Amino acid sequence: MTDNIRGFFKKNILLSTIKLFCKRIRGFRPPRESDFKELPVKIIKKKIVIITPVLNYDERFELRKNIYIALRDKLPQYTVKVKDLNVGYYDKCLWRYVEEIYNGSCERGDACWNKYAQNNKCVDRLEDSENFDIQRKNRFLNKIKKSHLSLDDEIFKRISFDEDNFIYIRSKDRYHKPYKVEFLLKAVRKNGWNALESQCNPMIIGYSKATGIHQVISGRHRLAVLKCLINRGILNKNLKIRCHYIEYHFDTLSYTRPYFEQCKACHWNEEIVLNGNTHQDFSVKAGRIDVLSKETIDKWSLINKAPDNIFRGKTIIDIGAYRGLYCLKVLEKGAVKATVFEPSEQLFADALKLKKHIGEERLYLYQGDFYNSCDRQHLIENKHDTALFLGIIHHLLRIGIQKRLLYTFEELMSKIAEFVNCAVIIEFAMPKEDSLNLPELREHRKAFSRSSFEEALSKRFSKYKRLGRCKYRRDRFMYYALK
Repeated sequence: MTDNIRGFFKKNILLSTIKLFCKRIRGFRPPRESDFKELPVKIIKKKIVIITPVLNYDERFELRKNIYIALRDKLPQYTVKVKDLNVGYYDKCLWRYVEEIYNGSCERGDACWNKYAQNNKCVDRLEDSENFDIQRKNRFLNKIKKSHLSLDDEIFKRISFDEDNFIYIRSKDRYHKPYKVEFLLKAVRKNGWNALESQCNPMIIGYSKATGIHQVISGRHRLAVLKCLINRGILNKNLKIRCHYIEYHFDTLSYTRPYFEQCKACHWNEEIVLNGNTHQDFSVKAGRIDVLSKETIDKWSLINKAPDNIFRGKTIIDIGAYRGLYCLKVLEKGAVKATVFEPSEQLFADALKLKKHIGEERLYLYQGDFYNSCDRQHLIENKHDTALFLGIIHHLLRIGIQKRLLYTFEELMSKIAEFVNCAVIIEFAMPKEDSLNLPELREHRKAFSRSSFEEALSKRFSKYKRLGRCKYRRDRFMYYALK
């Protein structure tokens, strides 16, 4: 009965959409050059081409508004694949926000869309010869009113200028309620993409021949949702949309641009590949992590069996993190902070490059040595809720013995417990036979046994569980333990 009712409603939604389209199609025709009156526009191969090569920002802003008015009730003719739309700042920021909502990996107020894109809006620009005098301030206020941005008595206290004389309105507001894009995401995930919708309410996409960047003039929420669901494999990767496609020779049709340096340096939607035929090869693009190593896939499948509450809302540190892959994975699971702790200079540089490329504020980096007194003090003073020790615990015991700092897993667990609040994930492994035959290790051979490890783990952490045996190396086992 329930399925029949659901099917009935779905059918009626479809019929309603068709009826809406039929009503609007009366007089709803493709654009003609005559629709643009005296605007410097030509229609070439279904594209709307702005033929004027140079315009100042006020002229661009006015032209953008007039083109939008001319196109909003016209039937779009240009077809483009969503994956081929290379969006820039602001459009990219909204797409990232949708990805974070999809994953449930970030609180609304902590998303960079909320902290930066929405709170630092570029709204105007001073020409080189202009001063921000009373007359210019009044012009500025009139422009803000037309832009439907909020005005208050302290508007001029919230204004900042950058080195290129762009004017920003800044605030520290955090919006914690759902944006309408979240409801759209749920609807498209549940019912699929309705292609008629993009024709009834035309999407308008700008393209700069100078930068190769697309800018959404109308339909930003829809494009962000489509980008996300294609990226996640929910929608067809070759999905096409019909839109009004505007081409121009300058860099942008609006004032929109980043204020902070980390936003300017962010290439979140561009792929970064960390590949060197190692056990931790992976690529990241638009929040999607593609693991290239079977060993890592195996490890993560075991780690994923641990309770979510040791990750979600917690601070995580990965000791011997290599390039930081597992830190990214725990951020996906809802960690509020993940720290790469890595001694190698080259691997630390790779992790730093990754952080800058994706603009991930929750990813922290620390180059240090577990046994260095200063680095250990840093660990103790900056405790984390959960610590990861993946393929490193036997190395830490070996190095400790060789440095004559400790001789048993029990001593090692004692040191670990000093900087962990909640839990540990540990991959147990035996050292290679060659290592155990070294003179300084030979007499401590029994200290490396799994029974010694489990006994030490149980003394420092009240509850532990073996998550499973690693497939890629049969002598390795994954554990999690709670304090």
